[in-house]
Amino acid sequence: ERFHPPLFYLLLEYWMQLGEGEFFLRLPSAVLGSLCIPLVYILSKTLTDRSAAISAAGLATLSPILVWYSQELRPYALLTLLGLIATLSATKLFLEPTVGWWALFAVTTTAILYLHYFSVLFLPLQAVLLVVLLATQRTKGAAGLSWLAGWIVAVLAFWPWLQNPLAQGFWERLLRYSSGIFTRGLQLDVDLTSLGLVQVAIVVGIGFVCLLLCYWLVRWAHQKERLQS
Repeated sequence: ERFHPPLFYLLLEYWMQLGEGEFFLRLPSAVLGSLCIPLVYILSKTLTDRSAAISAAGLATLSPILVWYSQELRPYALLTLLGLIATLSATKLFLEPTVGWWALFAVTTTAILYLHYFSVLFLPLQAVLLVVLLATQRTKGAAGLSWLAGWIVAVLAFWPWLQNPLAQGFWERLLRYSSGIFTRGLQLDVDLTSLGLVQVAIVVGIGFVCLLLCYWLVRWAHQKERLQS
């Protein structure tokens, strides 16, 4: 865990100064996990309607993973909460762009990057949301540029941590592990850095193609629905 970003452990250090009992240490995760439920409702209602939002909130309430991590002394409940706030602010930015929503998005995205490396997975999820809104003509490309600018600001704010030896150690281990699987499968002996760049290029390329396919499929379905109505 020493290779992970520091935000959760800094917050935990301050929290432990108030008490160290098991109930007390698990309490923040329980509260943060509970707060995720109304955020799921608000996000769903922003995108759909009240009935769908109630269903989404109900599923979140019964989610085994959310219930599990709402009892654990780990960063995932906070990561989920901040990820929902970031996605909600991104959605608002897509639908009704304002400086306030952009600032909230940039701040919360920076926070989730400093919580866990897996927070980068919110980027493709938000990209899919943007593509769907573009295809259904609920937003414009300028909103997407504002969203992208928020991610750039967050990455720049996260850059100092990436220069930390602990962060570099994490990426070296991850690259060595993934490269080992790749090279064992193909029986190749290649430089780790070049293989890492190839892997990134492949993932980005596949992601871009998937986004294009998603856009045209949603756009086709939307136009077909409009013609039938």
